Amino acid sequence: MIKGKTKTIIDALKTQILNGKFDERHPLPSERALMQRFGVARATASRALAELARMGLVERRPGSGTFPVSHPCTPLSDGAIGLFMPVSHCDIFVPICREIVRQAQENGFTFMLADVTTIDIGWRASSAVQIAENLVRSQVRGAIFHPLQNLENSQDVNEAILSIFAKARIPVVLADCDTVAFPRRSSYDVIGIDNVNAGFRMTRYLLSLGCRRIAFLTHPTLGASHRNRVAGYRLAMDEAKRSESVLSVANDAPAALRQLLNRHGMPEAILCSNDRMAMNLYEQLRALGKRVPDDILVTGFDDCELANALTPRLTTIHQPCEAIARTAFRLLLDRIRNPGLAPRTVYLDAPLIVRESTARKAEPKSARKRETLSTKRGEP
Repeated sequence: MIKGKTKTIIDALKTQILNGKFDERHPLPSERALMQRFGVARATASRALAELARMGLVERRPGSGTFPVSHPCTPLSDGAIGLFMPVSHCDIFVPICREIVRQAQENGFTFMLADVTTIDIGWRASSAVQIAENLVRSQVRGAIFHPLQNLENSQDVNEAILSIFAKARIPVVLADCDTVAFPRRSSYDVIGIDNVNAGFRMTRYLLSLGCRRIAFLTHPTLGASHRNRVAGYRLAMDEAKRSESVLSVANDAPAALRQLLNRHGMPEAILCSNDRMAMNLYEQLRALGKRVPDDILVTGFDDCELANALTPRLTTIHQPCEAIARTAFRLLLDRIRNPGLAPRTVYLDAPLIVRESTARKAEPKSARKRETLSTKRGEP
């Protein structure tokens, strides 16, 4: 068991390694420098460096010095990772958190889960700030944070939370989306899918089915990921020279949807901002006597479990939840080791999953034949 001055040197150097003090241009102190700094014999300094190498944290290069390893093969350090996630509110964050927890445990970390979505919305902002302060007091090594939404002042609250972490020099990785909408970008690492591209691809898919009137159903307080999906939808509609129709519904009452549909006209397809909104839309359309997909096509985003359980099953964009979790954890470890890294944005593949909600029944052959005969006769 390592103890005494050897352990003192190891602990001090390990902290500096994790804080990104050393790199290819700045090697660790030499044995002679460690002897002078800690007042130890050469054998003690050499033993400390050898132990760091055994742990996989450094590489000793004869004639050059001792350098940090880019990707240590052993746990970085004891400590906790803060997970600031809406697991009780959003379907995709249950599998994301589950995989982050597994990654943390495999790498020698504990975890602290913070979820403010169950708190009354009137207290959510102040509670979120308090939770961030508690994570700082608990000395978490880093945090994976999903920016708050569904608040009128979400932008201000997210900035306040990130400021608390920044002041404590705790690295943060943003999961799912940035704190700002496209085309702006924050100064934090972001891992998720390209929501602008996803909205664009889904809209192009509906256009390819012959839909001309496509509406986008969203909620007025949803976050940057949903606003980016709307941006992608608008880009596709503009490219196709089609009039856009964004329906922002603040509640799920059928009367509200009926009013909006009457105002804009019944579209041929509705692109919902997420799968749960699509599920609510199914119920509202049934209340209006409309059938999916015979009367109207419906799509969603996220590919959560309910997308495959709806009748008809929902066409949607798949969220690679486990890959997002693993990448978020890797980005956070990189950020812990080297806080000076430039902000990174990592977009993972998000395939379009086609199901029955966009599969119209084939037109009867007799109808197609009549249409062909009318065309030949020059009838209108």
